[in-house]
Order: sequence, then C-alpha cells, then structure tokens
Amino acid sequence: MSEALPSSGETYESDQVSDRFTGGLEKLRIGAVLMLVVRAAGVLILAAIGGLSLLVLTQNTVAPGGIPVLATLLDS
Repeated sequence: MSEALPSSGETYESDQVSDRFTGGLEKLRIGAVLMLVVRAAGVLILAAIGGLSLLVLTQNTVAPGGIPVLATLLDS
C-alpha cells in the first residue's frame, strides 16, 4: 500500500517533530544569549565597584599599602 501525499496544510509527523526541535533550539539560543548578557552586566558592575573602591583607597591613604602612582595621577 502506498502512502498518500499530504494535502496542503497537512505535514508529515517527522516535519512536526523537526519544527518542535527547531523551536527548542531557538529557545536555548535565546537563553544562552540572555545568560551572556546577564554575566557581562555582572562583570561590569563588579569592575565598577572595584574601581570605585580603588579610587577611595588611593585618595584616602598615604600609607605604603596604597598605590602612590595612581594617587599622584589622580591629583594632577
């Protein structure tokens, strides 16, 4: 017995599975991009906090523990 061709609007089961698989991959791709954006934002926030704390430390200390080169650059 031969299998009838699908009429317009009908699809084979394999096409439906393929569409579901492609949709799942698209969701994974969007999730991966969002994860990278969140991770990059977190790194930028931590870098900003570190930079601000470094500025505060170098401006308020003249002790050897400070960074005198950066302090003199900021003073000029």
